[in-house]
Amino acid sequence: MAGNEIYEAIKYADPVSQIYGYRENGSRQVHYEKMKNGPAFNPSYGQGITTAAIGATILNKTLRDFRRKQESKPTKDLIGFAKEFQKRIAKVNSFPWLLGTSEDLRWPTTDGQSPNLFTRLIQKYSNHVMLLGPKSHIATKSFFEMMHMVKSPLVLFHPKIILDMILTKIMNIQR
Repeated sequence: MAGNEIYEAIKYADPVSQIYGYRENGSRQVHYEKMKNGPAFNPSYGQGITTAAIGATILNKTLRDFRRKQESKPTKDLIGFAKEFQKRIAKVNSFPWLLGTSEDLRWPTTDGQSPNLFTRLIQKYSNHVMLLGPKSHIATKSFFEMMHMVKSPLVLFHPKIILDMILTKIMNIQR
């Protein structure tokens, strides 16, 4: 389109919003597809597809919420949508990322900082929950619900699991 054609197309148009300037000079393109070791979920934990499905649900809900807020506005633009979506998806992604990285940190060959005291305690506790698995239906069910992101990690602190853990410790001490 030549300059005159653009002018002719818009000369009688009314602006739909005020004019915004963009003064950032820090644009950067990141080529994740070219990274040898890009950020990714460890496939052995089986959370990638679940996280993607949850992400799609969050995208849908965020878009609906955003459009609902825009109904009363004269212009129905998407300014602010990306920021809102990124905040919501970050919350969703933090859980599987924490699960995966804390498990990976069990191995001395893993790059990164050593696990902190809290992470080591949670690792130890989850070991005990897994060891209860063969004897405790609720421990097994709760562990898989947590790993498959159906329920919060708090499900591992069910009173029955804690009681089974205590009883197992007592029985092992008495042996």
